[in-house]
Amino acid sequence: MSQRSRQHGRIRAKIFLVVSLLLFACTLYVFHRAPMVYQDEVCKIFYQYPSWYRDAKKVSQRWQLPIPVQMAIIHQESHFRATAKPVKAKLLGIFTVHTTSAVGYSQAVNETWRAYLKQTNQISADREDFSAASDFIGWFSEGANKQLGIRKSDAYRLYLAYHEGLGGISETELPK
Repeated sequence: MSQRSRQHGRIRAKIFLVVSLLLFACTLYVFHRAPMVYQDEVCKIFYQYPSWYRDAKKVSQRWQLPIPVQMAIIHQESHFRATAKPVKAKLLGIFTVHTTSAVGYSQAVNETWRAYLKQTNQISADREDFSAASDFIGWFSEGANKQLGIRKSDAYRLYLAYHEGLGGISETELPK
């Protein structure tokens, strides 16, 4: 191998390394989310994440679920953390296990999430995506309204049904 060939190989390797590092840095920048600064002030949350307002507004228009109700449920379930998971319980004092399959902003459990995907013809919705989680809450609220007669503006009763599941609570058990 000639001196010139080795030199070209080193240059190509350096270029490859620089391009790889740039792509890696761009990936980190694109997928990095700044930590939630204002968990208790919806206007400031929307200021920090303007796309969340657009997503919440779409859900409000699609499911007629007020934006404050959506945000209240997400706040209660995950405190706006995409990777939120339930607290682990100790099994035999040694092993830790999740007591539920709830994940993401909405803390939707696997069975209910699958029903949402099927009924809304979603294929790739993700519970850790704010838009999908918010739409899930709208879909669930629609079901609570139809099955239990809960007004979509009644955040308290809607959240009780959300937390317990539509089959886990009856209309007579809900406080008036």
